[in-house]
Amino acid sequence: MVDWEKVHGLDPGDQAGIAAFAGEVLATADPARDLVVAKSLGSLALPAAAERGVPGIWLTPLLGIEDVRRAAARAAGTTLLIGGTADPYWDGAAAAATGAAVFEVPGVDHSLERPGDLNGTLEVLSAVLSRMDAQLAVLAGG
Repeated sequence: MVDWEKVHGLDPGDQAGIAAFAGEVLATADPARDLVVAKSLGSLALPAAAERGVPGIWLTPLLGIEDVRRAAARAAGTTLLIGGTADPYWDGAAAAATGAAVFEVPGVDHSLERPGDLNGTLEVLSAVLSRMDAQLAVLAGG
């Protein structure tokens, strides 16, 4: 987990600063070799990844942010969006409209958990990891 403030000196509320940082990190990314796996605020890297053609798996992306949503649409062929219907930041219709691969989990919150249900949460995490594995196989051409 990235602690934006402690590790990078960024204010988690500074979306432009986080997006700029992501652009710097991805400046040398090789689309044939690299992959972004990011969660929540990390989805602010989606525009930089899309611009550079770097594929990504985006957990609980902030699709309410227009730049993020548009970037997901531009990179639809190499993008997997994962979210839950109990996440106030998730928008299943917006995710589907991007044309990207979407894995939506009913009743799951922004932490990809089923609050108060440890076994249910473990099942969700297993399903998410299986879907991520399948996406990696697709990206690898197999």
